[in-house]
Amino acid sequence: MSHTVYETDAFIMGVELRGETGVALKVLTRNHGCIYVHARGVRQMSSKLRSHIQRYAHSKISMVHGKDRWVLVGATEEECSVPSPRDTARFAAYVRMLAFVSRYVAGEHADSEVYAIVHDSLADVMGVTDDDVADTELMAIARMCIHLGYIEEREVTRAYVVSARTMLIQEINSALRESHL
Repeated sequence: MSHTVYETDAFIMGVELRGETGVALKVLTRNHGCIYVHARGVRQMSSKLRSHIQRYAHSKISMVHGKDRWVLVGATEEECSVPSPRDTARFAAYVRMLAFVSRYVAGEHADSEVYAIVHDSLADVMGVTDDDVADTELMAIARMCIHLGYIEEREVTRAYVVSARTMLIQEINSALRESHL
């Protein structure tokens, strides 16, 4: 019996240890949304996939859908520039965006818009000055909240974020608090 191999871009949001050498990866994919992908043997020193599936990496993964779960069969690192942990402001903003997605986007369903927001916001974070990183992160969170239906729809631009920063943060916090998630 053959399985269809699915290839997709993915942000690795979390890694949970499974057994002696396995992991379950929580990933945000372009084609499948947020899913868990299981990988066996990747914690061994001889594993070729090991470096491509680290937490917070952006990779192109190959997977098959098994009986009841996704199974990793291949991975390569993507060209997208993920900030270095040494660049603390940018890396922290990137991690907080992925943490937001991990917490508030549930279930396996194709939602390329959330992936696009994270991908585009990551490019924006890498291209702004240190002073503008926080505004770029807030723009990304606001866009995700609008897309997910937590706050009312509006155009979120840098000028809007700068002028209505406090009000926007309060609105996002209130909406998320009311969601009880």
